Parts: sequence; C-alpha cells; structure tokens
Amino acid sequence: MQDVQPWLTLRELYGLTQTAVAAQAGINQSHYSHIERDRTQPAGLMVAKLVAVLPPPSGLSRTRIVTALEKGPSSTDRDLILPLVAALAEYWPQWANESLTALGYNGAVLSAAAQPGLVWLILKGAEEFVPPDLLEPAASIALGETAVARWSALVSQIHTRSVVRQGTHVVSQLIEVRQVDPLTWDAVYQGWSRLTPAQRAALANLVSVFLDKE
Repeated sequence: MQDVQPWLTLRELYGLTQTAVAAQAGINQSHYSHIERDRTQPAGLMVAKLVAVLPPPSGLSRTRIVTALEKGPSSTDRDLILPLVAALAEYWPQWANESLTALGYNGAVLSAAAQPGLVWLILKGAEEFVPPDLLEPAASIALGETAVARWSALVSQIHTRSVVRQGTHVVSQLIEVRQVDPLTWDAVYQGWSRLTPAQRAALANLVSVFLDKE
C-alpha cells in the first residue's frame, strides 16, 4: 500500500542510499530508516541535519517544507494525496517526470513509492499556486482529467517561477561581470559561446517564458 514518504522522495532525487544519508547526517541507518518510513517523527535539530543532506528542490519554499517536515504528513494529507496520485497515474502516466522537469530535475526518475511524497513536497512548498479545488475530498477526484489539468497548471507555474529566478540570477551575474570586468563583458556580449551551459540554458528558458506570455 502506498504512503506519503517525503524523505524517501528527497533521497531518491539525490540518488543516495539510506546508509549514505545516515552517515552524512551523523545518525545510524536504522534510525534514518524509521524516519523515512514515518515510524519516527524527527525533531527540529534532526530535520535540520537531514535537510542539510537532502535539501528541498530550489523551485519550492525551503522554509515551508522544513516546517512541514517537522510535523510530518498528516492523515488528512494522505486522504487527499493518495487518490490524487492514483488519478494522475491513470490519466497522465508521465506526470511525475513532468513535475520533476518543472523542478529542474531533468531525467530524474522516482519509484512509485516515492511519488506521493513528491506531491506532498510540491503542495507544501508551492501552496500559493495550489488551486483550492485541487484538494477536494477524495471522491471528487474521480474526475481524473480535471485533476490532471489542475496539476499541470500548478507545475507550469512552478516552472515559470523557477525559470525567472534562474534567469534573474544569471542576469545579475552578467551585470556584475560588466561592472567589474568590462573586457570579460565584451567577450560575453560578442558571443554566447563564452557563456557556461547553465547560463545559456537559463537565458534560453527565460526567453521562452516571455515568448509564451506574448
């Protein structure tokens, strides 16, 4: 039976084993396993240690997710999220990959067990984008195609915000280069080949966002 396990989701995003996470957090593997399976609720200090190893996706609110991790998934969360995941899986099989791409994890793959945790992280970390009617009682989510449309719109908004943030960061870096090192700026300005792959991708994504809004 599926459950909502956000620590499992975060661990799979970073491709780490339970042993590796536990070692980096300074705890034993058995203790971490109990936390991941929601058998033990970690206190604030332990959450801080684990988040240092498994930081939330940058496209989501770190503060909100850390606060949510300190409380853990509730029974209400499970009642809402598990039917939503089932509807998404039935009507939009690639929903998890598309959601990961929106968060900047291109090519990442999550196990079925980790997918409810992905929904939980997004709902907690981007609650300002969550349409109220997405989280209706489980029976109403039987309209799977409606759930897919709402979820697709949600991850699209997250992606747009993430792209704008990345683009703003890159532009800020380029402005600093122009101010501090005019010669380097001239070289960059004359040819995009001088930009790093990350800078080129961020600027290209930023352009695409603005074109889509026209």
